[in-house]
Amino acid sequence: MQEGQAGKCETPEDPTDLLPVSLECGQVRIFDRRVLCSVRGSVDRRPFVLFYVRGTVSWIPTRALVDTGATGDSYASRTVAESWGAQMQKAKTRVDNAQGSTMGPAKEAVVLVRLGALETPLRVLVVEELAEELIVGMEFWHRHSECINLTKQCVQMRGGERIPCFTNTNKDRTFIHCAQEVVIPAFTERAVSVLLPQSGPSSARKPSSWRVRNSSRVPLKIGAGQKLASIRWERPDVIERETLEAIAEIPLNHVESASVRKEFLAVVQKHWRVFRAEAGRARSVQHVIRTEDGASFPAAKLRRRSESERVAEETMVKALLKKGILEPCSGPYASANVLVRKPTGAWRLTTDFRNLNAVTVKDKYPIPLVQECLDWAGRFSLFSTLDLTDGFFQVPLHPESRDLTAMITPLGLFRYCVIAQGMSNSPATFQRLMNTVLGDLRWKNSLIYIDDLIVGTKSKEEHLEILDQVLQRFEEEGLTFSLPKCSFLARSIEFLGHEVEGGKIRPKRRNVEAIRAWEVPANPSEVQRFLGVVGWFRAFVPGFEKIAAPLREALAGLAMSAKKSSRRQAVQCVDWSSRFGKAQREAFERLKTALCDPSVVLYQPIPGAAWVLDTDASTLGVGAALYQRLESSFHPVSFLSRALTPAEKNYPITELECLAVVWAVRKCRHYLYGESICIRSDHEPLKWLLNLKEPRGRLARWALALSDYNFVLEYIKGPSNKVPDALSRQPLPAHEPLQSYDERMASIVTSVANSSEKARELPSKEELKAAYAEDEQIAKEIANLNSQRPEYSEPEYFCDEDGILWAHTKPLRRVVPDALVSRVLGYYHSTSASGHMGVAKTIGRVASGLWWWPGWTADVREFLQSCRFCARRKGSRQQQVPIGRRRPTRRFELVAADLLTISPKTARGFDKVLVVADLFSRFTVAVPVADETARSVADGLLSAWVAPFGPPEALLSDNGPAFRSELLARISQLLGIGKVFTLAHNPKANGVVERYNRTLCGLLAGAMADHDADVGWDVFLPLAVHAYNASRHASLGGLSPYEVMFGRPANDFSQAIVPEEQAPEQEFVAFADQLRGRIKMMHALALAASDRSHAKNFARSAASVSRTSARQLVKVGDAVMLWRGLGTLKGRKLEAPWVGPYELLALEGSRATIRSSSEEFFVHVDRIKRVDTSVELSSDFDADSARRSSVLTEISSLQKRRERDGQVEFLVAWYGAKRADWTWELAEDLPETLVREFEDSFASKGDVLRTRSGRAFR
Repeated sequence: MQEGQAGKCETPEDPTDLLPVSLECGQVRIFDRRVLCSVRGSVDRRPFVLFYVRGTVSWIPTRALVDTGATGDSYASRTVAESWGAQMQKAKTRVDNAQGSTMGPAKEAVVLVRLGALETPLRVLVVEELAEELIVGMEFWHRHSECINLTKQCVQMRGGERIPCFTNTNKDRTFIHCAQEVVIPAFTERAVSVLLPQSGPSSARKPSSWRVRNSSRVPLKIGAGQKLASIRWERPDVIERETLEAIAEIPLNHVESASVRKEFLAVVQKHWRVFRAEAGRARSVQHVIRTEDGASFPAAKLRRRSESERVAEETMVKALLKKGILEPCSGPYASANVLVRKPTGAWRLTTDFRNLNAVTVKDKYPIPLVQECLDWAGRFSLFSTLDLTDGFFQVPLHPESRDLTAMITPLGLFRYCVIAQGMSNSPATFQRLMNTVLGDLRWKNSLIYIDDLIVGTKSKEEHLEILDQVLQRFEEEGLTFSLPKCSFLARSIEFLGHEVEGGKIRPKRRNVEAIRAWEVPANPSEVQRFLGVVGWFRAFVPGFEKIAAPLREALAGLAMSAKKSSRRQAVQCVDWSSRFGKAQREAFERLKTALCDPSVVLYQPIPGAAWVLDTDASTLGVGAALYQRLESSFHPVSFLSRALTPAEKNYPITELECLAVVWAVRKCRHYLYGESICIRSDHEPLKWLLNLKEPRGRLARWALALSDYNFVLEYIKGPSNKVPDALSRQPLPAHEPLQSYDERMASIVTSVANSSEKARELPSKEELKAAYAEDEQIAKEIANLNSQRPEYSEPEYFCDEDGILWAHTKPLRRVVPDALVSRVLGYYHSTSASGHMGVAKTIGRVASGLWWWPGWTADVREFLQSCRFCARRKGSRQQQVPIGRRRPTRRFELVAADLLTISPKTARGFDKVLVVADLFSRFTVAVPVADETARSVADGLLSAWVAPFGPPEALLSDNGPAFRSELLARISQLLGIGKVFTLAHNPKANGVVERYNRTLCGLLAGAMADHDADVGWDVFLPLAVHAYNASRHASLGGLSPYEVMFGRPANDFSQAIVPEEQAPEQEFVAFADQLRGRIKMMHALALAASDRSHAKNFARSAASVSRTSARQLVKVGDAVMLWRGLGTLKGRKLEAPWVGPYELLALEGSRATIRSSSEEFFVHVDRIKRVDTSVELSSDFDADSARRSSVLTEISSLQKRRERDGQVEFLVAWYGAKRADWTWELAEDLPETLVREFEDSFASKGDVLRTRSGRAFR
């Protein structure tokens, strides 16, 4: 037997005689009339070349072996003879094989043979098992042929006809037969005895047990002798010869030394198996897909395609089946195929794994950083690059994970046997395998980025040694490389989109040519795409952002930038011609010219060379340029820039210059740590920073961070610092934090108490006086006051002994100069302690802080309108039903409680908040709790309310399990607290707390807007609660909840600089009487204001309903946003509440029909609002989510009940909808109370149930 020769199946020319089965046992694939399948198993090997002719036996197509040996008999296998229907009888002769041993009892039969035009009877000896279907001996050929021409591979018959012969080379096939009859049920796998070819024409065929799967819908009967698969013989000698011939053609003209070329070819020829044309298979790993517990994803439907697309898809699927990449399957999973046009016009087949990826547990194995790989490559001067053949397809999938990868096609359902492009964890698994194979060679003289392998050395001798080791390791793993895509012993290579040569890096020429040919953008998307391409090479262009500034300005306001985790929306711009003008065209051409300049190059770091870091800062961003000094020249290594965050824009210029240095040093730490650095700047920020006697806050952190580096400072004049200056003028937007968790926590505490950050402080006396001197109007007023005869002004002013200007209002208030207005408004609106409150509350807080300037209330409104966070977070919703609820008349008469879920869970384990509010004073407390158990709620209620204020008269809550618990009922009974519950699915009954929950989420989100996400929201919770209680409420007559509760205003953080009035000493009794009187008076004022507010709100609510009914706020055809009902989405209350846009198709009463780009659905009209029609429809539409969150959609009744696919559904009659618009809904999506009442009354009252009130809110 010849070593290394193996059988491999191929598609038969005539597959109609094969069966619809899948064999699970080997490296064999079959094709049949209905199903393409794959098999795994081993077959025997063939020792020599055999010659065959095609013919028929008993009109059945048969392949006959031409036996040129001494024997004259003809032979056939018993199973094949039975399939011919031959009549067999005991033979008189003994049959021996080539080794001289008896092959067992034989029989003989006479069959009708047809070869070409010859048709004649043939006597055959039938043996139990035989490798061939029919062996025709020399007796037959002497009688009917003139000669057998093995050179021309034909048989010359006596009538002059030539019958062609074929051999068992790579294009020849033999067959696998079923050994005995078997019946396999539908979609079932069975072990079946099959007959495999053996080593020679006279050797026995021994049965082998293989796994066979019936992929059809009916039971399958397989008869003895029927063909199951065809096998193509692979001859390693042929494969080796073809591979070695390809290796000999490797271009080595660039290698001057003949001895090096000879040694190189010897190394590559030694490992010829890694360069064979066929893709290999990894031996040490199988990719496993792990999904979230209990997770599932919807199966895709078969998409209808054009005839050309269908043919292309079927052709590509068959090719993948033939390669063993796909195999047939059955199961509940199915992903859709996507056909993508290649630049050549051909199709590429991809599979849409988005649904599978959504439930896959992510593998965070790291992929190498591109810049780090390029830095590594710059160390060497001689390279070889190797590209794996169909890289991902060389890693097998674990059998238990294959069903998850099923894809639906016109030919049926197939699953991947290997990992495929588009699976979320494919790069991680592949990178892990590559790193394992390279082992200790990685990062020394070899590196791989996904499937791009590079070998780098400084000498040819070392290179051949490393290349030998690398090829040896990949050969042992069973992987192969695509020889045409490999390059060897090169001085210059293309790697990760760049050209690397002699320690220099430049953009790849092909990419540069594509940029050179780029036409002028015709819309915003093309500009964004252009900036994305050239931005990849931005490090090569000094002043890149300054050049690109006009292009970014053209995109301003189009909402085209989005984080990775969100889906970008296509944008249509109607005024593009006015946005993209002369400045933009010039910027476009300048960027193309700069990148196409052949001198564009960055140098790789040279060990031991001196480092120079130039930095600069502007009001827009920070920039830096990193060089290495070599004799009298500077080699650029990297150019950096980024934009300032909103908080950083308030830094003084000196601190901005410090920020530029600290940020640049941190970004270049991998270059600079442990090295001597010369830091150059046109400012002297570090000298100022290092000379501070007691640095605080971030200045102290910066000084500490720089203490790890060995640097000297050098001052350079502004004109000499051109590159960093340009980079800082219009930098790249950045979202990277500069502080750790501990640093963020310190900054939060500092910002609330006594922060050094100017944007988080109110102006000091010194700052006020300095700003007065620069404010022309205030300077005139102060000069008027200091004159001998001051003129009258409105309002009147006076200066105190500290030089602060006060206005004669009630009460007295300090005058704010124009330069400090934004500081004051930012403090009372945008800080952690203020929480982005609305207009009225912000006005109240500014007034309580005793600040004033002309037109200050209008400035507050304008400031809030320009607040980007508020615009994203807040939005109005229209009301349909007038509000009415129980109104308390004194403190502690009625206290409401509710549980609020906020994600993510904090470091201390909290993701819930217990909110308790006094409904008379609106005074609210909120405490974090770890869960919703009755014990946690009871502990929170006792510690947060009962302990400091005593038990209330009544407690209002929803029907949650904790509030309905026996524990809370007993506590309420012991403390004399009356329990009041809201109606099911009616959150409006507890509207004060529900509205407070929304406000609290806004306050917390606003407080966290400028801080790292690692800082838990529970840190800000006390501040948010205080901000709410200290704010004035219109419903309380302009008083704050704190005033109504305690009889005095809450202390403000800014009262330290308010002039103090010395109050006379009072006796405790007198003070208590006075306080009691003040509380009584405030209660009367609050009660009166509550009555007026309630009447006003009810009238406004009724008028709003009337107006909404009289005129629709939206009309059919509008683009609308959808309120996604955050109150019903667990743990998402800090997210933006509006999603969309969608198209409004119809309005019928309170029901609105909307459409995304792929689906229609209806929601309550209260949940939509009109938006700009220039934005395309969103494809991110979740109908199930919309249905579940539709808290205002009205259910008139449940009409019928049914069970479908194992799930219970109800026919829902929607309020105001016609019968034709009633829908079947899943029971789990409907209110539990309504379903339970329907089930209870079903047996006695029939199958129709109306709610007690005639309708129910879902």
